[in-house]
Parts: sequence; C-alpha cells; structure tokens
Amino acid sequence: MKSSIKSLLSGAALLAAALATAPAHAVQYTGATFSSASASNAVVSYGADAAQSFDINFGVLTAATLNFITIGDEVASTMSFNALINNFAGYNFDGLTVKLTGGAVFITPNGTVTPAFGVVGGTGVTADLVSSWFSTGEGYAVNFGNPLAQDGQADWAIDFSAVTSGSTFGITVTAVPEPETYAMLLAGLGMMAGIARRRRNRM
Repeated sequence: MKSSIKSLLSGAALLAAALATAPAHAVQYTGATFSSASASNAVVSYGADAAQSFDINFGVLTAATLNFITIGDEVASTMSFNALINNFAGYNFDGLTVKLTGGAVFITPNGTVTPAFGVVGGTGVTADLVSSWFSTGEGYAVNFGNPLAQDGQADWAIDFSAVTSGSTFGITVTAVPEPETYAMLLAGLGMMAGIARRRRNRM
C-alpha cells in the first residue's frame, strides 16, 4: 500500500516537473487593418492567448483583418475566438464572412453567427472560411461566436498547430452589403467620377 502511494506521489512529481520545464507558448494580437477607411472603424481586443475576443466597429461596409503572431518554442494547438461586430455604416449587412490565413483552420464543434435583429438564412463552413447570409439585413450588430456570454451561442475554435512559432496568421472579417447597397455605392462612385471629369475639362 505504502509503495503504491509512493509511486503515485513520484509520478505526480515527475508530471509537475515536466510541466514546469515545458516550453512556453502564446498567441499575441498585433493589430488590425481595414480595407476601407472610416473615422468610425475601430477594433478593441478583450482576450489574450488561447481566448481571443474583439469588438469590431465598421464605419463603412468593408473588411477588417486581425493579425496574430505565435510566440514561444512550441505553438499552442487551439484558441477560442469571438467578435461583436458593430454596424455604424448606415447600410444593412446582407451577410458576413470570416476567413483565416497563414495556416490556421476552423475546427469542430462550429460556433454560432447571430445577428441582433436580422435572421440568418444559412451558414457555410470550410476549413478556413465561414460565410453567413441573412434573410433580412442587419443594421445594428452581429455576434460571431458568443462575445456577450448569451445562452444558445457558442464561440468558434481555431487550430493553428500548423503555424510555426514566430509566424503570423490572420482573421479577416468582411461585412457584405445588401445588393441595393452595392447599387447605391456604385452610383455614388459614378457620380464622383463624373464630377472629377467635369473639373478636369474646365482646366
């Protein structure tokens, strides 16, 4: 009996020593870039390491890329990810895409996509892309995962074990405008081009 207890204690001590000497690893958020500029564009990070959480504010319907770097001798295998995506564009979202780059991939179980007032028409998931479209446009906010800790919503899990230590990977969140918004944006661009032509002709 004493020898078995002694063996258990010895095993526990060896495990503790192994954990203490294991290489450290971490994921560090290094900042965000937007495809189109707006004074209302902003990203706020609330998470760290294996639990990443963000507020992403869109002043225009565009794409925001969140950049990460792995740190340490070994790379941790997974992290949870969520984002509260706020719409300050003045136009409805028709959908949302979230794409991974740099070798990171989504793993099961899949998380949720929940618009504040719109209705999800469907969600498609591949290894590096989540694409959701809304039956009714969303003009307020979308939860990607469970940033507000609500019942029935779940974070997304990301596996970045293929990303070597010291390397970067990214998460690009794209707000997809409704078709009529595309038309209005194109009309606006056409009008601006016409004004520019007239100004050139006057010179």
